[in-house]
Amino acid sequence: MTRSRWILRDCDRVGHLSRLGEGNAIVDNRGTIEIGERTRLMGRFAPVELRTGEHGRLTIGDRTLVNYGTTIQASTSVSIGDDIDIGPYCVICDHEVGALDSPDPEPPRPIVIESHAWLATRVIVRPGAVIGAGTVVAAGSVVEGILPPRVVAAGSPARVVRQLDGHEHRHEHGPASPDGPTPADTGAADPAEVQTG
Repeated sequence: MTRSRWILRDCDRVGHLSRLGEGNAIVDNRGTIEIGERTRLMGRFAPVELRTGEHGRLTIGDRTLVNYGTTIQASTSVSIGDDIDIGPYCVICDHEVGALDSPDPEPPRPIVIESHAWLATRVIVRPGAVIGAGTVVAAGSVVEGILPPRVVAAGSPARVVRQLDGHEHRHEHGPASPDGPTPADTGAADPAEVQTG
């Protein structure tokens, strides 16, 4: 068994050619974790964390990249589509952090990230969020509620700052590099440079 398969052994399914590229990952699976084909976890500088509660379901699609320091937690459901780039130190959590230990926690709410989305560095995706297909979320943004498909969103909470024009070129030749797509890949401004007013 390869080191990558050993580290991901607690996942219910790890698709063909999916792997831990470098570094480490923490898998705490009390529910269900399924990873599609050709998906990469990059834990070079800080481990990727995948955690599910007793009734939680975490699914990650095909050809998706999860960068170092990112934490994904599902108490009920986190669904991440195909061909998605998730930047370093993102937090995707369907419950309020710490709320599960409180006497009266808010109920978790499912998260959906649709295919071809791009989350830049340090994006927080809050309970109940939906990120539409092909949407780009700028660095440091906090996503609450619904972001429509094919937009650039930025801020806290994230707001649409522009529409994408439909001529983007993404993942034709497999997953993006560990550094994520370039602005030319999406036709969008670099999410790290989007100004929010």
